[in-house]
Amino acid sequence: MSESDPKLEILQQVKDGTITVSEALERLDRLYAAAKRQQATGESERMIRVKVASRTTGRIDTTIPLSAVKTASRFGILSAGFIPYEVRKALRERGLDLTSSGIKDLIAMLETGELTGKLIEVEAQSPSRDQIHIEVFVE
Repeated sequence: MSESDPKLEILQQVKDGTITVSEALERLDRLYAAAKRQQATGESERMIRVKVASRTTGRIDTTIPLSAVKTASRFGILSAGFIPYEVRKALRERGLDLTSSGIKDLIAMLETGELTGKLIEVEAQSPSRDQIHIEVFVE
């Protein structure tokens, strides 16, 4: 098992006390089901799609492989300080914690298929009074 193996990460979370054994078993079941589905359908790696629209910057539509998100999280690149307050607030309202352990939980939920579709949609106003629309999807 490699260090980035989701099964190992789930077991580490049990060891650290961040999830219960029951939660770990549920996540492992979903992980195995997702792997089986991927093998049966030829489904490729899960992707995170981020869409941002504003009057001044126009539209940005980017797709990021989940493996890149995992790598970034290991290097601390996904610290909450880089994520706009409105996005952090919307995620918190959905029960998603953006501390380092919370990001690990989020990635585990994405890997196991616990989170799918549109994760968040945020309307915000920048300091320059520009309306910003942000959407984040799992594909």
